[in-house]
Order: sequence, then C-alpha cells, then structure tokens
Amino acid sequence: MNISEANNKYFKILLDNSIVSKSDLDGNITYVNDNFIKALGYSRDECIGSNHNILRHPNTSPTVFKEMWDTIRSGNVYRERVLSKKKDDSDFWSEISIIPLLDDDNKTILEYIAIRRDITDFLYMKRKVHQQKIKEEEQAIIAKAKDDFLILFTHELKTPLNAIINFSQYLLKNIGKISIKKRERLLVQIINSSKTMQEDVTQLLELSKLKSNKLKYHISIFSIDKVLNKEITEHISLANEYKVSVINNISNKNLYIKSDEYRFSQIIANILSNAIKYTNDKVVIELNDYKKYIKLIIKDNGVGVEDKEKIFDLFEQDDENIHTREKKGTGIGLNFVKLLCKDLEIDYEIEKSQTLGGLKFILKIKTIGEKND
Repeated sequence: MNISEANNKYFKILLDNSIVSKSDLDGNITYVNDNFIKALGYSRDECIGSNHNILRHPNTSPTVFKEMWDTIRSGNVYRERVLSKKKDDSDFWSEISIIPLLDDDNKTILEYIAIRRDITDFLYMKRKVHQQKIKEEEQAIIAKAKDDFLILFTHELKTPLNAIINFSQYLLKNIGKISIKKRERLLVQIINSSKTMQEDVTQLLELSKLKSNKLKYHISIFSIDKVLNKEITEHISLANEYKVSVINNISNKNLYIKSDEYRFSQIIANILSNAIKYTNDKVVIELNDYKKYIKLIIKDNGVGVEDKEKIFDLFEQDDENIHTREKKGTGIGLNFVKLLCKDLEIDYEIEKSQTLGGLKFILKIKTIGEKND
C-alpha cells in the first residue's frame, strides 16, 4: 500500500467514525452520513436540500457564524467548539472542522465538508464535576464559617462568664469581710456580664427566627427621640468602658415613626454599640427631618472599614483573626440590623464620615411627621 492509498484509508476511517455532512457554497446540505442522522435526529430526506442553519442554536452568537463563513470562504479550515440543536431542540455540543474542498487547480471552492465529534456527554460530565467541586468548596466555606463562629462565640462568652464566676466566688468566700459598697459594685458587674451573655444568646436565637421568617413584629407609632435617649442611656457603661463620648445632636424631639419599637431599638442598639467599640473616642448622633422621611445618622471618628458591604455578612468583622483582633463582638449585630431593616422597610447605607473621618451609618425612615400631645 502506497502513501496515497494509506492516507485515503485513514481518511475513510476518520469519516466513518465521525459525524459528516457536505454542503454547497450557500450552506445547503448535499450529503450526510449515518452518524449525522443518528446524532442529530433528522432523516436523510429532511437534511438533503435544507440549509445547515436548521442546526443553529439560539444561544450561539451570530458573530460565531460570521467568523465561520469568513474563514471557509477564504479557503481556510474552520475549527471550533460549537453549540447546535438537534431535531428535538436538545443541545448538541461538537468539535467541528469545516474544510473547503477545492478544484484541481486549488483556486475555486467546490463545496464544504463538515466533520463533527460529539462532546455533549463529555461537557456534561465536566460541568457536573465542576459543579460538584463548587458545591464542595461552598460546603467547606460554610463549615469553616461555623467553626470560626463557634470559636468566636465561645471566646466572647468566656469574658462575661469568667467575670460572673470569679466575682461570685470572691463574694462567697469574702461575704463578711468586704464592704456593702464593694459588694454592690461586684454585683453590678455580675448583672452586667449576665446581661451581655443573655443579649448575645437571645440575638443569635432571634437571628435564626429572622432568617426563617418566623420573627413576629408589633407595629405602633412611637417617638424616635424616646428610643434614641433610651439606647444612649443604656450604652453609657459601654461608652465609659471604651472611654468614648456619645454626643447627642438631636434638636427636634417631636418626630414619630410607625414601626416595631422593640425591633427598632435593637437596630439602634447594634449600630451604637458597634460605633462605640470601633471609634477612637467619639460617636455623634444626628437626626435630619426631610418631612416625608427622617435620616438618622450615627457616625464615629474611628478608622472606618475597607469593605463596607462585607461587615453586614454573618460572622464577619473587618479584622477576621479571632485571636489577634483588639475589638470585641460576635459579628452577629450588623447582620441582624441588615435583616431587620429589610423587614421593616428601613433603608440603610454606610459611608465615610467627612467630618469625623470614621464610619457614618445612615438610616432612612418614613415618618408620620410631628405629633402634638
């Protein structure tokens, strides 16, 4: 067997094991082999005389076909991975080579032969493996987040729990030796530590309810100034602990909103405590009335944050190292704020404070205006 015969034999084997079609210069089908009929679902009579665009998939860009025609009309072989559609409209991926067949002088194109290799199952399996890999990576991230949270949560609970145990033991052993004033001071520390633990656990449980849409709301009309004053008063001890001044710049004390007063208080409490923990030494509260809505601003002179959206994600803090970060907190608070604001239809945004340089938290709340008692 000479080289020419061998080449013809190999080419025939290639064609016999491929999906083959021929077309005229306008793309009208002139020949299909049995593999074509089996793979695409058309009969031979349906194919012959029809244009190749019966295989065109709606998701394939027209630029693909323009590039194809530009290539083969110039006498070059077009090779690409192409998405087509079968007769039943199902997807058909193939690696295709379209070869211009020239006359004996190699000057005039007589027809085109398309040789396809079905890679639909291959791509499906590849996609399935990729999706499984993504799923495994997501599960690993979730597992790590849970582990980090458990470490973080137990780490944060240890501080108030140790205070409760140590102060209680000290009182028990020295109850008759220490002054009433000192006993009162220790008991206040025990109560405050207990409240801290209770707030963390309660908020975590409520966050679970909130995420599963099981949290109940009680809508009423209330004074926004009343809520702010209450929260400022309740955060005095935290502000003193961090040596922070909380400045109340609210002048209009007669603005009312319609919402859930308790949940709104929780929103303010979380934002305020976050500002106190992350500022240098100052937190300023402002309230601007725009008639139809109120802008409540809580800003600080801290260092701010790099990613202003990430801090709303569950278990996130700007400093992610549990063991080295200086600030306290479980990272639950702002995620709780985000979900509460969504349910109560309160718009929120954060930006850099132009006056203080730290973080500026803005709540935009619909108002019912002033209420004269």
